[in-house]
Amino acid sequence: MFEFKKGNTFGFTAFISYGAFWWSWALFTAFFKGETPATFVACYLACWGTFTLMMFCATLAKAKALRAIFFFLTLTFYALALGDATGNHGIVNLGWEAI
Repeated sequence: MFEFKKGNTFGFTAFISYGAFWWSWALFTAFFKGETPATFVACYLACWGTFTLMMFCATLAKAKALRAIFFFLTLTFYALALGDATGNHGIVNLGWEAI
C-alpha cells in the first residue's frame, strides 16, 4: 500500500498481486488439497505465469535486477504449470525450489 502512496504503480501492482497469489494458494491448498484435477492447478499456475510475463515486459525499462527477478519468476510459474500438466514431479520440485 505504501508503494501506491509513493506513486509507484508497478511496485503496488506487484506487491498486491503476488500477495494475493500466496493467499489464494494457501487457501486453495488448505481447502482443496488433492481434490482438484492437476489440469486445473496447471491452468491456475499458467495464468499466473502469463501475468508474470506481462509484469516482466513492464520491467524492460527498469533495473536489470528487477528484470532478472521477473524473468526467472515467469520461468518458475511455467515450470510449475508444465509439471502439474504432465504429472512430472521433477519439474514441479524444480519450480518450487526456484521460489
